[in-house]
Amino acid sequence: MEQNAGNAILGVAASTGLANFLTQADLYLSIIVGVLSAVGIVYSIIWHRVRIKAAKEKSNGGKS
Repeated sequence: MEQNAGNAILGVAASTGLANFLTQADLYLSIIVGVLSAVGIVYSIIWHRVRIKAAKEKSNGGKS
């Protein structure tokens, strides 16, 4: 009976460790996705500003 109780405790400890690992992995993945999203937003803003500026220069005949 004691051996069964020990196995049950080990099983719970292993599943708790796995749950903690998955929680941390989810946190890190969320941070990475958030950072990549922020970089994409900044890149998109800069890219559109450059395109707008180039279109204005083209419509002005190359004059600033």
